[in-house]
Amino acid sequence: MDALISFGLLLALFLLVAPIFGIVAFARSGRLQRELAELRRRAAADALRLQALGEEVAALRAALGLAPRAAEAPPEPEAAAPSVSEAPEPEPPVEIPLAEAAPPAPLTPPPTAAPGGPAFEESLTSRWFVWLGAVALALGSVFLVKYSIERGWLGPAVRVLLGGALGLLLTFGGEWLRRRPLQRAVAALRPDYVPPALTSAGLFSLFASVYAAYELYALIPPLAAFLLLAAVSFLAVVLAILQGPFVALLGLVGGFATPALVAVARPEAWALFPYLLVLSAAALVLVRTQGWWWLALATLAGAAFWPLAWFAGTWTARDAVPVALYILAVAALFLLVRRAAGVSVEVTTWRKGLRALGIPERVAWLGGLAAAVLMFVFVRMEQYGLPSWAACGALVLLFAVVAYREAAFDALVPIGAMLVLALMAAWHLPRFVPPESALYTIAGRDYGAVPGPLVPPEIEPFLAVALAAGMAFGLGGFALLGRVRRPALWALTSAVTPLGLLAVAYWRVVDFRIDLAWSVVAFALAAVFLAAATILRRQEDARLDLPLGIYAGATVAALGFAAAMALHQAWLTVALALLAPALAWIDGRLRLPQLRPVALIVAVVVLARLVLNPFVLDYAPAAWAGQLPGASWVLYGYGLPALFFAYAARSFRRERDDALVRLLEAGTLAFVALLVGFEIRHLVSGRIDSPDYGLLEQSLQGLAGLSLAFICLQWYRRQGRTVAHYGWRVLFALASAQVLLGPLLLANPLWSGAAVGRWPVVNLLSLAYALPALIAGRFLLEFRAMKLPRLAAGCGLAALVLFFVYLSLEVRRAFQGPVLAGGPVADSELYGYSAVWLIYALALLAAALWSRVAALRYASLALLVLTVAKVFLVDMAALAGLYRVASFLGLGLTLVGIGYLYQHYVLPRPAAEEAEDGRA
Repeated sequence: MDALISFGLLLALFLLVAPIFGIVAFARSGRLQRELAELRRRAAADALRLQALGEEVAALRAALGLAPRAAEAPPEPEAAAPSVSEAPEPEPPVEIPLAEAAPPAPLTPPPTAAPGGPAFEESLTSRWFVWLGAVALALGSVFLVKYSIERGWLGPAVRVLLGGALGLLLTFGGEWLRRRPLQRAVAALRPDYVPPALTSAGLFSLFASVYAAYELYALIPPLAAFLLLAAVSFLAVVLAILQGPFVALLGLVGGFATPALVAVARPEAWALFPYLLVLSAAALVLVRTQGWWWLALATLAGAAFWPLAWFAGTWTARDAVPVALYILAVAALFLLVRRAAGVSVEVTTWRKGLRALGIPERVAWLGGLAAAVLMFVFVRMEQYGLPSWAACGALVLLFAVVAYREAAFDALVPIGAMLVLALMAAWHLPRFVPPESALYTIAGRDYGAVPGPLVPPEIEPFLAVALAAGMAFGLGGFALLGRVRRPALWALTSAVTPLGLLAVAYWRVVDFRIDLAWSVVAFALAAVFLAAATILRRQEDARLDLPLGIYAGATVAALGFAAAMALHQAWLTVALALLAPALAWIDGRLRLPQLRPVALIVAVVVLARLVLNPFVLDYAPAAWAGQLPGASWVLYGYGLPALFFAYAARSFRRERDDALVRLLEAGTLAFVALLVGFEIRHLVSGRIDSPDYGLLEQSLQGLAGLSLAFICLQWYRRQGRTVAHYGWRVLFALASAQVLLGPLLLANPLWSGAAVGRWPVVNLLSLAYALPALIAGRFLLEFRAMKLPRLAAGCGLAALVLFFVYLSLEVRRAFQGPVLAGGPVADSELYGYSAVWLIYALALLAAALWSRVAALRYASLALLVLTVAKVFLVDMAALAGLYRVASFLGLGLTLVGIGYLYQHYVLPRPAAEEAEDGRA
């Protein structure tokens, strides 16, 4: 009975599939017949138009009186060609009346289809309907099996066999249809999607049948299921060569999904990764032969997924060798599947070289990067054992070989260096505790003290790998400089990698603590770089100029490392700043423009440490600085970097005035300003992090800022330096804000309660108001000479206001003593304000008459108006006795005198009076 049912189901499947093939073939043949009929119709229409055109030409020749054109015949062999002298004269042109010349009938082009109509219809019927049909076939087979299960018709074995038979029928049916002559004719005209659609549906059915036999019914063991699924995948890869990339993608996805579909009790790396490697190699063969480079991305995704999944769930120490070999093989496959086309790196920049890479080279790049990431995870999972480091070294060597052979891949060398640096930085090391009697302690044991060992056994592998990697990259890169196309990149890698390894080791071993032993190592590395630069200096090769500059910069960087390992706080910054004049000195003798970027980086680092570093407030002064009154670390912490930057700017400027020179000049100015500001803080408050900010310090800071701004202004007027131009503006704005917002408003002793001193003139009021007023007046003269009227007017107004406040506060100090806040106002003090203001107004008027500056007259008049208002509004009510009399008498005499001065020296006089004065 089961056999009968099985035969019935097979017959039903045949009856289901055969009509589909027939319908598809009939549709395709009908479409071809319609297209052939359309071509015949167009050819007949073209023949009719040509015939009508011939008749029109014959009628036109008859109208012109020309003989009808004879039928073309082969020339007579015995008729000789006429000579030039015997050639008949050309007939004169015949004028054609317009009325007699009938215009030719317009040629009607064949009707064209509306845009989008047939194209959409063709795409819909020949592509999307076909793929939907393939999906429907796959789902139909699934539903048929499901229906048979629900009805209980078939056993598990028969269901699986029927599904497999259907899959084979569809798979080979698609290949059979592809080989038909009619289907080949269709494929020659346009893309043919019918055969790959049938094949894809068949492969899907095969995958589902094998998986059901293993997972649902347990009919086959895991090994057999794995082999069958792998066979289906490789069958899809083979058929993809004949039927197109979609079949290859389906097979690739199925192949990479096979290990996930087949679960085994004890997964074996030696079984999985060779299978994945063969599958990846087969896919890359398709990529290489067919040019389907997008398929390489899918291959890379699957090849990289499985090692990560293995690390996450199944990894054991015995899997190290197969996983390492797999990662190396995948890297080799992707790097060697397509050799680069030889990008000319001598005439292109790095970015242009990247843009010049083709799709094959970019795919190879992605493969190399993925291999580096997998290797990083592998070494971490293997806990930095010998097999993992051997594999990492092999991968880096592979990168170096490929980069050496192909210039387009030379950046793989720094990628390998970054891989090693990342692994060293992430190494699992025991925790270090610095004891008092030794250099450090590990697991309760002291190391570094006599007679104990200097290097703990726990970190010997770490230091050994760091030393080996540094020597390999440093010496190997230097040895190949003359043989590679881009020696600067190799020199940069060979110089930066040892420096990076030294920095990482110093961090991981002693946690950036001061250690003279590490400083000695850095000095030794600097000596090695200096020797390399000396050797390159003797070479007569222009291509080695940039590597020479790189090694010279590496020498300076190693010296900076040595200083950082032996010094701290301010002295470390001083040592780093010393690198700038050192680079300038080397540049002055070797003339290496490549040193300027290194000097730029050094300048940025020093500026960040001294300008943007909030921890400078916690720096402790040196022992000798603490013994000197008023001395602090600021003297050498900012003074020496300022001197170093000034020397470096001057030296670099001799060759070229560029951004480096401007940055060094700006750093010099910033260091000087901070030196003055912090030293004032230290002198006034005792420490630079003091929260106090009184009137004395504000006054000194304002005076210092204005003085530095004036010096920068003179520097700009003499040399026209850009830094000086912006420097005086910034300093002038900050100092002006300091003076106006501090002593004038917020810290004014009238309400702040600050003591200003007992002596007249020589007191705090002169620092806060009188001296800034004098400096503002000096700025006024400079701005008038520079034709900056607005700034000149502002400085003049500030000077007048500051001196007015100074005189008023001096009167207050004379009557109240050092503390101006509070206290009653006596009649004598009230009268003193009026008297001083009148004297100040008269002085301004005298200065205006002498200098012929109208602004001073206006200021004098404004002050007089203020004094008049005070006398009539305040003194009249508040004063009594002789003070009131003196106030009004003094004001009256002053106003009359000023009127007289205006009549004779300011206002214009009549001509008669001038003539009388002349006779007199």
